[in-house]
Amino acid sequence: MLRTKGQAPDYSGWNGGTRGYRQQFGCLGCPAYTATACGLETHYVDSGYAGSYNTDNGNRKPSWEKKGYGPDDTVTDWAM
Repeated sequence: MLRTKGQAPDYSGWNGGTRGYRQQFGCLGCPAYTATACGLETHYVDSGYAGSYNTDNGNRKPSWEKKGYGPDDTVTDWAM
C-alpha cells in the first residue's frame, strides 16, 4: 500500500527525463483514495475504524501497484 496521504498525480513538466509510477500516477485507482487525502488515514480513523473499509479485502493499492510496478520504477505503462 502506498500510504502517501492521498497523493495526487504530478502533472508538472518533466523535460524528457524519467518519471516513477508514484510521481506520475500517485494514488489513482486505489479504492481508499479521495480527492483530498488517503481515506485510510482520514475517513477510516474518523469513522471509528468502520468495517466498511475492509470490503475490498485489503486490496488498497493504486492501479500501478496492482500491476506489479514499484513506486520508483520508470513509467513504461501509461494505461492506468
